[in-house]
Amino acid sequence: MAHADIARHLGGQSWLLAGADQRVGVVRVQGLRLEARAVNDEDRVPGIAELDESDPRVGAWTQARASNPALHDGPIWSVDSAALESDSVLEVVLRPDRYWRLALGAREPEVAAVRLLGGKACIVGNDRNSRPHVLIARRAHWVRVYAGQWEVCPAGGVDVGQDVLEGERRPAAGMTKGLPTAILRTLDREMREELALERADRLMDEQVIAAAFDDHAASMDVIIGAMWRGVIDPRRGLCASSACGPGGAGESEYSDLAWVARDELPGFVRNHAAAISAVTRAVWLALGWIEEADAGAVKS
Repeated sequence: MAHADIARHLGGQSWLLAGADQRVGVVRVQGLRLEARAVNDEDRVPGIAELDESDPRVGAWTQARASNPALHDGPIWSVDSAALESDSVLEVVLRPDRYWRLALGAREPEVAAVRLLGGKACIVGNDRNSRPHVLIARRAHWVRVYAGQWEVCPAGGVDVGQDVLEGERRPAAGMTKGLPTAILRTLDREMREELALERADRLMDEQVIAAAFDDHAASMDVIIGAMWRGVIDPRRGLCASSACGPGGAGESEYSDLAWVARDELPGFVRNHAAAISAVTRAVWLALGWIEEADAGAVKS
């Protein structure tokens, strides 16, 4: 089943955005529970360095690395299944996988397709006139998908490790408004690495608001709604630090950041749809901030 079809199966909406290869399905949810599936040694996906050099996948990885030296293999969480419970909590079963399979779009018949588990924030900040704005970032030219496009931010894949799911085994300690510790840690890391900011200092009222199943990125992104602490100045960017931008360290996944007034999103999307990631437009559609006609989307 295609990733976007999973959302429709769960009762969400699925849209065609910027071509059939960028179909995104979004499910509105109020909470999330994660469970890791046990994997036997014989089912474990090997790292790319463990494969024989004659394996054609090694050659394909070498070519991919030559085109994009920023690629590196490592463990990832892949979504095995997802089910929406009666309390609007999304139950997600995960299995360990490897990034090389995601990057190569590997489809070995003996191994299930990769569906990366990611976390993505949708941050709203009010200016001095209490006018809400949405934080967006332009992706760098070298990233795997949506290069050069604007997206809600920050975002990133959830780290693999026994401690990542620790909170989900103890819901009282690991949940904040239905938000697992694993996703909070992802936002912690991404805000620090990409924005040079501390999440706890900048965000409040965080809660799970949606899950986006993205065919193009081969991912399931947990969308976290959050408010920016304090008053924002939309005329000032957040890239003054070395965390992003052409004058920065050159390793950030973002080249620019901006605040867009929420009531201006329809016009912004109509005029710049091709420059905004499909998953971002789909999330804004699901939240009711833009219309299908604005995004050039067709419901499927």
